[in-house]
Amino acid sequence: MRKRNAGKRNICLALALLLCLPPFSSAAEPSPAGPGRPDVLILDGGKELSTEEYERIADYTVEWAEIGDRIALFNPTYTLYHDQAYFAVEEMEAAKNGFVTEMHEQLDELDELIDQLKEKQKLILSASGGSAAAGQSAGAAAQQMVLVLEQSMDTAKAGRRSIRSSITQIARSIRSASARTERALAPLKKQLTRTLQGLVISYAQLEVNRGMLLKQQALYEASVSTGKALEAQGMSTALEQRQKENALEEVRNSLAMLENGESQMKNAIGLQFGFAVNEAFTLGALPEPDLAYIDSIDMEADWDAAVKGNSQVIAAGRTGSGNERSFELRDMTENEAIAAADAAFRGIYAALKEKRMLYDTAGITLRKAELSLGSAQRMHALGMTGRAEKEGMEMQYIVSLAAYETAKNDLLQAEYDYRWAVQGLMNIE
Repeated sequence: MRKRNAGKRNICLALALLLCLPPFSSAAEPSPAGPGRPDVLILDGGKELSTEEYERIADYTVEWAEIGDRIALFNPTYTLYHDQAYFAVEEMEAAKNGFVTEMHEQLDELDELIDQLKEKQKLILSASGGSAAAGQSAGAAAQQMVLVLEQSMDTAKAGRRSIRSSITQIARSIRSASARTERALAPLKKQLTRTLQGLVISYAQLEVNRGMLLKQQALYEASVSTGKALEAQGMSTALEQRQKENALEEVRNSLAMLENGESQMKNAIGLQFGFAVNEAFTLGALPEPDLAYIDSIDMEADWDAAVKGNSQVIAAGRTGSGNERSFELRDMTENEAIAAADAAFRGIYAALKEKRMLYDTAGITLRKAELSLGSAQRMHALGMTGRAEKEGMEMQYIVSLAAYETAKNDLLQAEYDYRWAVQGLMNIE
């Protein structure tokens, strides 16, 4: 019963986590993923995707390592903000293209003008012999004309330099705007990735609970079937049989409730990954907890990144308009935020160490259950124990296996809570 209640809590927790995601209108339902979607070959940050990479991400299986890329391509909230942010950049790009075309035409005209001035200069110098020998008056006039031409060329060259500088400056401004947009969108993508990773882990836990209930159901069904035969032979009482049937009915009810919640949760997750309502897709297997990483963590070494790099701490440090009182308030706010972040980070680290210990304990318990089950099966085959003893060991193994998988999922979640905290994503009070 405790396990089934845990399954109910997981459904409630997971569905509550979905409420953390920004809403989107059902009227603008995301188009289905998979083959046939428009090719989007550029991710945020300018990461280019080959056609093969795009098709791998855009298929109907969402792998753990693809969650971030999938969000960048298909998440309705992220793509909405991304498209809005880049609309202005695209307008700037279009304006730049028109400007550059016009400026290049002016450059061509200036180059042509400079060439004409050079030819005229050559003609004047040639006519005057390049000196005052053709006569003092004519020579002076020629030199004056050459000087005017040189000044005109200098003006034309300066104009050409100015135009080239303008083209470079416009291009640099667009690149800067694009970079600022990427920096502004990065926290949103990280937050969505973090939230959806948590939901995927929660869904996997529901799958663990469902697997346990299915095995329990099969075991109870076999027990009820055998009990009927034993009752007919007078080897079992009606009360014992009714108890088995009640246990089977309870498992079936719990399984039906869990599967309903699991279906709702998967559909909600699918929408966040760009799938249509009720569209079939698969969530890939979770990675194993990185025990080497977990065991090598130096919390104190990560403290600055997690605490002073926390987004809420940074925001608190920016408060204030510049007067003495505002700076005093800013320091208080920042100090309070640092204290809260410190407490949160140490709590995350403590939780990680606890989940690591529980994972080891669950593994030991599972190995003992495996040995006990093997022994019970052998003794039953030799007629040394009854069916009830064997079924009891089978039930114990089912529960131990589910407990181990739960401990593994909890450790994975704790590991990624720590990883995100070190990247500045950590909720503080």
